[in-house]
Amino acid sequence: MMAFSVLTPYYSEEVVYTKEQLRTENEDGVSILYYLQTIYDDEWKNFVERMRREGM
Repeated sequence: MMAFSVLTPYYSEEVVYTKEQLRTENEDGVSILYYLQTIYDDEWKNFVERMRREGM
């Protein structure tokens, strides 16, 4: 499974999103943030743990 830090853009895909883009739901009611949290559950939990440790 690829980690969050591996980004390979093709054509003109965006690889950096604003907070608004991450939270906006698509026509199916799924946001990019929710999708990433669901697909990369372990990485998300590690990220949250690191942010808490660093006081963020």
